[in-house]
Amino acid sequence: MDVNGEVASVECRNISGKLLKDQMMDGQNYYPKDVYAYIVEDLLTAAGITDFDVQPPDDPLTAWQAGLSFPPDMDMLTALNEMIKISLNWVVRETLDGQLIAGSTVTYEPIKNLNSRYTFDRGTDVISRGIIRDDDEVYSKICYQSRNTTTESMVRYYVNVTHDYEWAFAPHKTLYVDMPDDTSLAELTELANELATRMSGSGIMEQFTGPFRPHIIPGDEAEIVTPGGSNLLGLITTVEHTFGEDGFFTSFTVDSGGMKGKPQLKELINRTTKTVQDGVKRLE
Repeated sequence: MDVNGEVASVECRNISGKLLKDQMMDGQNYYPKDVYAYIVEDLLTAAGITDFDVQPPDDPLTAWQAGLSFPPDMDMLTALNEMIKISLNWVVRETLDGQLIAGSTVTYEPIKNLNSRYTFDRGTDVISRGIIRDDDEVYSKICYQSRNTTTESMVRYYVNVTHDYEWAFAPHKTLYVDMPDDTSLAELTELANELATRMSGSGIMEQFTGPFRPHIIPGDEAEIVTPGGSNLLGLITTVEHTFGEDGFFTSFTVDSGGMKGKPQLKELINRTTKTVQDGVKRLE
């Protein structure tokens, strides 16, 4: 703030930015194979985070196990994202009060209950203000790949994407997703099939305006229904509340490729198409 200024600006960072992004792995970079939930807990503890909720295994004796090693100069947020990326349905979310929750979007209630699903009637509950149809995120195929350090060869699994909307796309527009070294073909197959299902509805973003709805937050799922029965189902990615002489209104954007509890598709694609995180390796 300035001495004679009329405005004081305040910028804040959340736990993910302060305690994960700012810290390097250093000597806490080796996580031997163990129950998956336990290695997630170990990484959060190494970052000095105490307020977290990680989904416990139903049976530690039969629970899925994984192990990872990271470069010591990798930041902890990137390492956590790499750790979450090897799972099928797990995500990490930070709540409004600063707690980190990690678990399955399918089976863990605290994760499933963070966001809600709303149904709106087009033209009555909400009015469309703009539509973007963009094929940048429309892929014909997905390939999950991993380097086998024993044979020094790449293990790849390809899957075709079946689209809900009609797109004129190139038959070999393929999204390559790099996984940690020595990831098994079975895991690559499972992850690729799950992402292909998500991408079937991608490509459309639409902005809506309606009455003031303070309960809507990014990450909620929206179903926009028309009188004819068609609908746009996707994830609310941005929310803006307007207050003025003309009244109170809420505007929000719906991404057709979004699913409740999942990372935004654009965010996921940007993450997977960046430079491979060298040095991340699966441990047996």
